[in-house]
Amino acid sequence: MDEDATGTVSLQDFEAKLADERVIAYFNAMKLDVSDARKLFWLIDCDQSEAIEIDEFVVGCYTLQGESRQLDMKMMEWEVQVLRERFATFTRVVQDVLDRHDRVWVAATPPGSQ
Repeated sequence: MDEDATGTVSLQDFEAKLADERVIAYFNAMKLDVSDARKLFWLIDCDQSEAIEIDEFVVGCYTLQGESRQLDMKMMEWEVQVLRERFATFTRVVQDVLDRHDRVWVAATPPGSQ
């Protein structure tokens, strides 16, 4: 998979390799569903570096192999983590807006009229 010998595989390389019937057969032998290559890539890329290193690939495939229930659970865990991070960001943004609103409100209110 590592065509450029960098020690890593990018998402583009990963998707390109999944067009190869031999690679698909390898994943099928491990009972890994490759129908959603992008999600599978992000599940294997544990450190979210946008590149899969050989150890991540081996551990990821080993962890996800087997019945689809295991893969489905890992995909759900990943999706929940993404949603959790987005919600945390949203919460921080809303809190910042509320804090700014309070400061503007206090600054615009004449003294003694509160």
